[in-house]
Amino acid sequence: MLRRSKTDRGGGDAVPERVSRGVLVVNDDEDTCELLCRVLQSRGDMVAFRAHSSDGALDELATHHASIDAVVLDFSGGTATSFVVLEAIRRRPDLGNPAVIILATTNANRVLAFDSGVDEFVTRPFYAADFLATVDAVLARTPEEREAYRTQQTISGRGLTDLAE
Repeated sequence: MLRRSKTDRGGGDAVPERVSRGVLVVNDDEDTCELLCRVLQSRGDMVAFRAHSSDGALDELATHHASIDAVVLDFSGGTATSFVVLEAIRRRPDLGNPAVIILATTNANRVLAFDSGVDEFVTRPFYAADFLATVDAVLARTPEEREAYRTQQTISGRGLTDLAE
């Protein structure tokens, strides 16, 4: 007697495959980068790519752009690395259109981040579950929805909520 696999059943009762999502984590601190990658991979449906510099991030994006759905940039160090990578992503269509999440220690750069093209902003410290929920939320949005959200966040961040309506 032959057995069918779960995905080889007749009718509509096939078990759907989990879709892997690729996330590039850019952080100059190797330990923090490794920790964020482990958190992402703990879900089982995330593939984490790593980079420790803007050049490394751009190399990863150029090599794996078809597999990278989101980029997590760390602005906590106050370096320009995050914005160099962000600018390259937004100006170079050959890198695809991944969602971008900024991690920062303060809320002070929120408007700057959204004005620069960030799709989401996470303030440290944060819980792993909250971080994963943010990644899921960003990946669930279409590029058009991400753009509308950025616009809304920028306007409300400046206290101009009446313009957002």
